[in-house]
Amino acid sequence: MASIIDVRSLPADFCQLVSSTMGYLLNRTLFCLTTFFATITTFQYVQPVAAQQYLLGLVYIGDITGPVVETNMMGYASLSQTDTGLHMIQRTRAFLIADANNPSNRVLFLNLDTAMGDSGIRRGILAALQQQFPGVYSERNVAVVGTHQHSGVGGYLENVLPQLTSLGFVNQTYQAIVTGSVIAVTKAHANLAAGTIFVGNAIVLNANINRSPSAYLANPAAERAHYQFDQDKDMTLLRFNDASGNARVFLCFFAVHGTSLYNNNTLISGDNKCMAAYLAEAAAEPNSMPGATSFVAGFSQSNVGDTRSSYVFTLANGLTIHTSPPAMGFSFAAGTTNGPGAFDFIQSDNSSTPQNPFWELVKGAFTPAPLPEHVACQDPKPILLNIGYANTPYPWTPSVVHIQMLRIGQFVILVVPGEFTTMAGRCIREAMHAKLIADGVIGSNAYVVIAGPANTYLHYVTTREEYGVERYEGASTIFGQFTLEAYVDIYSKLTGFIADNVSRTPPQSAAPLPDLTKNAISLQTGVIFDTEPLFKKFGDVLSDVKSTYSAGQTVSAQFVGADPRNNLRLEGTFLAVQQLANGQWKTVRSDSHPSTTFEWIRVSTILATSTVTLNWTIESGTPSGTYHIQYFGDSKPVTGSIISFMGTSGNFTVT
Repeated sequence: MASIIDVRSLPADFCQLVSSTMGYLLNRTLFCLTTFFATITTFQYVQPVAAQQYLLGLVYIGDITGPVVETNMMGYASLSQTDTGLHMIQRTRAFLIADANNPSNRVLFLNLDTAMGDSGIRRGILAALQQQFPGVYSERNVAVVGTHQHSGVGGYLENVLPQLTSLGFVNQTYQAIVTGSVIAVTKAHANLAAGTIFVGNAIVLNANINRSPSAYLANPAAERAHYQFDQDKDMTLLRFNDASGNARVFLCFFAVHGTSLYNNNTLISGDNKCMAAYLAEAAAEPNSMPGATSFVAGFSQSNVGDTRSSYVFTLANGLTIHTSPPAMGFSFAAGTTNGPGAFDFIQSDNSSTPQNPFWELVKGAFTPAPLPEHVACQDPKPILLNIGYANTPYPWTPSVVHIQMLRIGQFVILVVPGEFTTMAGRCIREAMHAKLIADGVIGSNAYVVIAGPANTYLHYVTTREEYGVERYEGASTIFGQFTLEAYVDIYSKLTGFIADNVSRTPPQSAAPLPDLTKNAISLQTGVIFDTEPLFKKFGDVLSDVKSTYSAGQTVSAQFVGADPRNNLRLEGTFLAVQQLANGQWKTVRSDSHPSTTFEWIRVSTILATSTVTLNWTIESGTPSGTYHIQYFGDSKPVTGSIISFMGTSGNFTVT
């Protein structure tokens, strides 16, 4: 029996905490997610396998934040959404679980503060791990899962379609994600220790809504009658205890889009699930800096497709069908209520938009015309972008679907490469639960959850009925109306491979995708040089702090700046708030704390001058005393190496 959590009943002091740390994230989504840690004790926990002991990696956080300025942001596909600074660092949290009796039998679940997984990112991570730990980590036991936030750095996906708004591939972003993820895994690998895993679930109310209710209502009434809500309210959580029985880690699965920050935001952030992880970790260890806690909280995505936030097989009725080569419909360009598209595209309106001669010209110029059989296979979706046959200058979308099924005792994770809608997620989750029980792999009390978008990104998965409505989700179900059934069929054929004492040879994987990152096109201009204004030096204060502040007020200081792309400062910081204590300055806040922001402005492109503004909103309960703010930057001269510098504001008093 699951406990019930209603986010509207949160204590006032909790709401005050959220509002004081980040006023513009006052979204019910955030309120829901950030209560999870506080309500852990209300969960109905059961042990997946009686007295089962595991080896758990208990330290595993890595900084994966790419260039925080002059780079398109990933999620809303908006050309105008170019980042101008940093609100919260993006991180990877690595969850490593090994069999205590056979440590080589292990799974590695990487929970990334990115919009989605990517085949190139996964390839880069695996290559580094295989070099560092030969024979230990492979595509069979490593899942790379994005939290699906929409406010991170873009340009890291290796196919053309997601690169259109980021002006191609951004190697700095790619390298930051790979490097930070490997750092997290290295920590986890070095800190394997005995522990126990518990699982629990809760029903979380008033935390998410269905953004496409008309599509959901197209599902059969009898099927909808099985569920109380038109959106998944189930939240499942794994709790990792150390050998002494202390809770050290949790990993949560809940379906809500990472869209608490809208497409008018230009500060890099991990959005609601990143904020939830920070608050949970800070609640456990309030005196630790963000990213440096020994308690780790992960918030993974689930069947999030309609929240806001050439395969041939046989159906149960004996009909042989096949999926379609990938294609996007017109409603894809219309966007959603989270982030509406541009121009004249309207969701579910497939009669007027195809008649627009401008768009007929545009789609013909960028992608080849679909063949009649392709049109028939995608029906009733009219094809806007025929991405399955678009390979200029390189493939627009992956040609291989990466799927995984990971089992930890009586807990099974369906690692999916796309966004399943509520009903599609329910269908595959329940189908696989029944199949796994029928095959004797798990018991009737076992859990099956969905995690994604992972490993690569293949857009949406709807039910056939939702596909026919052709809202954004249906138009973005790229393999046609039988996509869901195809996934169920493929996963069903893999159940025997995760059973106990498997003796069969693992299923043969498809040929690996070509590495597109090596020759990817990038139209982003690099940093040419930085200069100082006349009579000023890098780090000089242009606008200083006031003398006195109190809780709720924002401290702000402006400095002579340089382009932050010169040094991403991974595992470091662009700013520090320091307090004077016993004659020594102690850092109490960094750029990874939600109360701070780092903002960069290009003053002159020709002269290569810029400014940096550092802000700190003082939280309730901040100790009184003397403080200052420091800026850490790096300049690039016309000739020579990049030079680090530092600027310090005047002292101020918090009363």
